[in-house]
Amino acid sequence: EFEGERPPSQSINDALMGERNKQVQAAQAAAAKKAASSAREQQGNKDGEHGEFEGKKNSPVHLYITEVTEALKAYINMNAGCWPQIPLLRTPLPHVLPPPDPRLQPLTADPSPSFLPTLLLWMPWNWAAKQCGCSAPPCPCCGKQLSRWGYVRKRVLTHTMESVWGITNRFSCAGCKEDGNESKFKTWPGWHPDIRKSLPSGIQSMFNYQVEHRALVDVALTDELLFLSLNRVSASVCADLFKERFMRHFYDLELAWKERLAAAQSKGLPPFDCDPPPDLLPFRSFDDPLGYFGWCPKSNFWRRLLRKELDRYEELWTRQVQMIGGTILKGDHSRKTAKLIRIKVPPSQRSIR
Repeated sequence: EFEGERPPSQSINDALMGERNKQVQAAQAAAAKKAASSAREQQGNKDGEHGEFEGKKNSPVHLYITEVTEALKAYINMNAGCWPQIPLLRTPLPHVLPPPDPRLQPLTADPSPSFLPTLLLWMPWNWAAKQCGCSAPPCPCCGKQLSRWGYVRKRVLTHTMESVWGITNRFSCAGCKEDGNESKFKTWPGWHPDIRKSLPSGIQSMFNYQVEHRALVDVALTDELLFLSLNRVSASVCADLFKERFMRHFYDLELAWKERLAAAQSKGLPPFDCDPPPDLLPFRSFDDPLGYFGWCPKSNFWRRLLRKELDRYEELWTRQVQMIGGTILKGDHSRKTAKLIRIKVPPSQRSIR
């Protein structure tokens, strides 16, 4: 030590170690934040949600869905929760909303209008508020009324294999916490099976879809898959058949757009009425997030869906007792359904087979 100088508050080694500790703490905080985000995503996937946005947010598909969602939100907030009406018909807006027909839109060098999907607006607490009797369903865990917390979106696989996306409300409960994360309220999408149970039976029957991890699957599609399987068609062949249907619809859209371009170019109509003519944007591939943004499931998806469907019918196919009107007509351990059932009927009628 030098006389007259104040000794340093900490050594150089302590200062370097303190800076190192700060960096380590920052890295640990970033890792914890990333882990929490991953846990929330996994929790959402467990609840049947693949994510708020699948792909890129600036894709034409997601921009269109966001635009419609914001317009609905603004209208509902301005009109005390009332559902939009069609002024010309004086009827409510249908919950299955088709996109604007690209053939009736002004022809441009951008094929984006051909990519817009049909929307399934599963919001019965708005368009069927009187039948539901409330603006939000009760919590499946504690029974308290849930509060709305934004919207979620998910793909929809239909029998026609067109581009369809579903939109529904997201609900949260202030009294229930997520498993493994006590700082976050538990949430449910509006198409969650436990949420749909609180709806009237007539409204429940309008949701003809099965909630899967990546998409909502139309019941007509699962029935077709089951029919093909019972006729000894493998899941891989079913995947090829469905992919062909997907691609046929996609190529029809591309062909219609290019036919309009060819007709407009031959007549000098827009967008070819200027010099030099505009550069045409490419009609992107089927699964391009900036284009049509289609998704064709692989055979494993259909195989897993078929297994769940067969498990659902197992009790029906393996039942041991056949009953009519509460009377046991057949009962044995053969685990087969009855082929011939005789019932006491007037002599003019025969046995029921």
